[in-house]
Amino acid sequence: MAKPPPRSKSGIDLAVLGYSAPSATATAKQNMTDFAVLLGQLADVDVAVTALPSYERVTQMIHKKEIDLAWLSPIPFIALHRNHSVIPLASPFRAGKGTYHGAIIVHAKSKIRTIADLRGKRAAWVDRHSSAGFVMPRIELLVQGLDPRDAFSGQHFCGTHEAVATAVADKRSDFGATWVSLDARRNVIRGPWSSNAKIASEIRVLATFGEIPADVIAMRSDLDPATRARLERAILEIGKSVQGKALLTAIFGATEFRKPELASYEELREQAAEAAAEGLLEAEEEIEEVQTVFQPVDHTQPVDIGGLERAIAVVEPPKSKRRR
Repeated sequence: MAKPPPRSKSGIDLAVLGYSAPSATATAKQNMTDFAVLLGQLADVDVAVTALPSYERVTQMIHKKEIDLAWLSPIPFIALHRNHSVIPLASPFRAGKGTYHGAIIVHAKSKIRTIADLRGKRAAWVDRHSSAGFVMPRIELLVQGLDPRDAFSGQHFCGTHEAVATAVADKRSDFGATWVSLDARRNVIRGPWSSNAKIASEIRVLATFGEIPADVIAMRSDLDPATRARLERAILEIGKSVQGKALLTAIFGATEFRKPELASYEELREQAAEAAAEGLLEAEEEIEEVQTVFQPVDHTQPVDIGGLERAIAVVEPPKSKRRR
């Protein structure tokens, strides 16, 4: 992992944007670089990007002020915002909506036809911090009568939504949890496999659920007001150019950025806190199996982010429950 550029001791000469990319392709990294350059031009602030190995690491670094901007999934954003560590800049909107849906996916030729059929199968999750890739699907599975605390023969964390889709397509997992976009008739119109025709041909959506508030581009709460104002204006304008629209589609699957609707995140926080209290967000991972297939995210180190709510266990799991 490349270290972030040196930081000025007297204000912000260079704003660093961190994002989770444990296995990003060269094209994905170039898109993020182009996005940072365009954002910097619009804000009149130099912006660089650093690809980090997990949502946990992104969360740690912006809380510790080691980066200035972060692409955060909803759960870490909730915790950081309540801790006054970050201020939201914008969320990706798709077809005018600042939400997306969760989905359970299986192989196209799988005999799995119902949620009940998932019992005894191998699960692929994204990350403990992922709303669509871990938190909400475990809540939904319990609602539908399948207790995720003891239902599966194996489970592992893949690190990204794309890796979950690949694991299912390659039959390394029997099912996976991820995100999708739906049209007005609730037909799936986009998922993390959309840019890969081969993987798309091997995926079938078993069930959808949600809605889930979108990811957030956030900034450190202690940035000077002038820099904050320029960044906020720039990111909301970035989709107005041809290049900006193309980058929004390629990176976020979105058509524009808007200010996030904070009320929806509070509802998610309450659901996550309740799920954590019931032990739904505790999962032992089959480490040996993952290491032979993936280069997994390191989930073994404590997440040291100060006074954030321990009720959101995906942000800081109880010490007694962390995986070996």
